[in-house]
Amino acid sequence: VKQMESLSKKLSDLEFALKSSQDFQAGSVQAHRIMAAAIALTEKLESGEPAGAAMNTLKAVASDNAVVTAVVQALPSSVADTGVSTLQEIQTSFEEEIYPQCRRAVNVPDGQAGLEGQILGMLFAKLKYPPSPDDPAPESEKDASDYVLARARRHVQLGELEEAVSEMDKLKGQAAFTAKDWEDRVKARVAVEKALKVIRMECALANESLAQAA
Repeated sequence: VKQMESLSKKLSDLEFALKSSQDFQAGSVQAHRIMAAAIALTEKLESGEPAGAAMNTLKAVASDNAVVTAVVQALPSSVADTGVSTLQEIQTSFEEEIYPQCRRAVNVPDGQAGLEGQILGMLFAKLKYPPSPDDPAPESEKDASDYVLARARRHVQLGELEEAVSEMDKLKGQAAFTAKDWEDRVKARVAVEKALKVIRMECALANESLAQAA
C-alpha cells in the first residue's frame, strides 16, 4: 500500500512538473511572438513607413496584453496608412521650409496681406537679423514671433519636438497657418515616440519575466 501511495505521489509530482513546463513553454512562445511583432512594428515606426500590417499583427498576438493593445490603438491613424515623418525629416523641413516661410510671414507689415505684403515680408526677413534663442527677450516681447521662432528652431535642432510645438503654438495669423501641417506631423511623431517607449518597456519586462522563470 505504501509503495502504491509513493508511486501515486511521484506520478502526481511528475504530472505537475509536466504541466508547469508546458505552461512555461506556452507562455514563452507567446512572449516571443509578442516581442517579434513588437520589433517589427518598432522598425516601421522608426523608419516612418506605413505600419498598418505590423500594427494588426501586434494587436492579434498581444490581445491579452492590455497595455500593448491600448498603445497600438492610440497611435495616430496616419501611422497605418501613410506612416509618420522621421525626426530627421522634421528637422530638415523646418530648417529648409517652415522656418524661412514663417519668418517671411511674421515680417509682412500689418494690413498688407497681398502680393506687395509678401514681397515686403521677404525683404524684411532678409534685412532683419533674427534673435538668437539665447538672447533674453524683453518681457513685453517674450512671445513675439521672432523670439518664438528662434526658441522653436533650437528645440527642433535638439530633437525636443514637444517643446518645439509648444513654442510654435504661440504663432498667430499667416505664420500659424504656414506651420500647421508641419505641427500635425510633429505631433504624430511625438505620439509615436511615446508609444515606442511603452512597447520597448513591455518587451524588456517580458524578457525579464522569462529569464526569472527559466
